[in-house]
Amino acid sequence: MPLMTTFQVSKKTSNAHWLKPIVHRDTQPPTISFEVQTHRQGVPPDGRTVVRGGKGATCIACGDGITHPYIREQSKAGNMSAKMTCIVAEGDRKRLFVSPTDEHIQTADSAKPRWRPTQKMPTTAYLVSGRGYGIENWHELFTERQLAALTTFSDLTAAAAALAREHGADEQYANIIKTYLALAIGRVANSGSRYARWQKRRRQSRRRFCAPGNSDDLGLC
Repeated sequence: MPLMTTFQVSKKTSNAHWLKPIVHRDTQPPTISFEVQTHRQGVPPDGRTVVRGGKGATCIACGDGITHPYIREQSKAGNMSAKMTCIVAEGDRKRLFVSPTDEHIQTADSAKPRWRPTQKMPTTAYLVSGRGYGIENWHELFTERQLAALTTFSDLTAAAAALAREHGADEQYANIIKTYLALAIGRVANSGSRYARWQKRRRQSRRRFCAPGNSDDLGLC
């Protein structure tokens, strides 16, 4: 049962795209995949599958409804997962939206990070949320593929600093390089988590970490 707030991935007039859910009833239980469509191929389904405010979610395969407490219960039991619905790539001065193939999905699922953070998240409510869904550790905010990318980038910061020293940079300059790269990795982590929101108007991922009191982006605050 996909929990989605919209099927629209781009609202730009010249490059509008949406996701068409396809129910495969030949499997037990039925499965759902998504195909990227342009607005020349129709319009996205009305509404959303999950609604805030206690109304719960509706299955697009069978039409049955479930409540938010049930969703949280199933998430705590480990029965909630992520599914690739669309690939966004850089094209010639525009975004490209591609339907994921089985090979894309298998490649993403095969990623294994060499390291993951072991710390638990703070319990202060305004700093981070998600414990109502059983999320208690920092690494749970990222997919395995995202963790693999972040750890790889982190390893490369030290390698870049070492390379700078080999080419004659002093320790201070090498540390400056490492610091700037670390800040860039922080931005990647901010917009590259499994709970980052997709902005269909800007066609980009929205940051999910913020300082307390920032009303513009309350993602995990």
